[in-house]
Amino acid sequence: MWWFGCFLLLASVALALYGLTAYFFWYAIRRKRRRPLSLQNPRLTQEQRRYLEENERAKEYVRALPGKEDWSLQSWDGLALHALYIPAPWPSRRAMVLVHGYGSTGLDEYARFVRFYHELGFHLLLPDNRAHGQSEGKYIGFGWLDRPDLLDWIGRLIARLGADCRIGLHGISMGAAAVMMVGGEADLPEHVRAIVEDCGYTSVHDEFSFQLRHRMRLPVWPILPLTDAYCRCKAGYGFREASALKQVQKIRLPILFIHGEEDDFVPTYMARELYEACPSQAKELYLVPGAAHACAYAQDQAGYEARVRALLQAAGLLQA
Repeated sequence: MWWFGCFLLLASVALALYGLTAYFFWYAIRRKRRRPLSLQNPRLTQEQRRYLEENERAKEYVRALPGKEDWSLQSWDGLALHALYIPAPWPSRRAMVLVHGYGSTGLDEYARFVRFYHELGFHLLLPDNRAHGQSEGKYIGFGWLDRPDLLDWIGRLIARLGADCRIGLHGISMGAAAVMMVGGEADLPEHVRAIVEDCGYTSVHDEFSFQLRHRMRLPVWPILPLTDAYCRCKAGYGFREASALKQVQKIRLPILFIHGEEDDFVPTYMARELYEACPSQAKELYLVPGAAHACAYAQDQAGYEARVRALLQAAGLLQA
């Protein structure tokens, strides 16, 4: 009966691995309803409270702006996607598409940026990525599935503003990966003139490997290969193909790479790898001392805005 014991052992191992794979997929990729941080939460740190207060003031500014519109489109795979459109304060043919990070929404991520871009005379489009905010979807695309969605949003902007419009892309974290991924697409419209990527990862595989090793203290093998296969079956993409590093090698637009030097979520070395891989002749790497993940703007707002403004100027996006 030794074979029966071996069978039970193998079955138990297989069941445990399947459970671990399914859990990691659910934890990272399946859409979840998250309760946003509230100022009424007594457990808030002083830094979290300050951030929420600043963000709420920024949202009040956005709410007071006239002419806002809710835009919608159907994705390539049939999902209803949502975006907030904020018109420029004066006639303009220039627009920025602001792409949020994991677990956020367009408005939550970019409320503090709206005044900066609005006062420069940009129309703004703040999409909710699939499986986020008011957009449909069960599975988070980590930039890769958001690539064609962004092409559709860009097309909507061109239809609205005219064939002579000029567009910039700005992404944070997962949104930064998304704008780099779409920036490497062969059919990216020539209307897109510049990219700002803030704390994006090199690939989904690299980011998940880092998370498993350094934050969850779990082995990469066999969890990641199994979850990759599971994701291919469920969500339709693999972790290695979802690579900003491969896509950025095709970007020749002016591009600004931003990263916090104290980022322990998407490690800073990824920004250096992305910068080195990009062949653009108009690229800059801006590492912000003391900044944690997605906190570069809060850490050095003046420096951040100065570098973004310089990029937009070089790309011809600050002229009327």
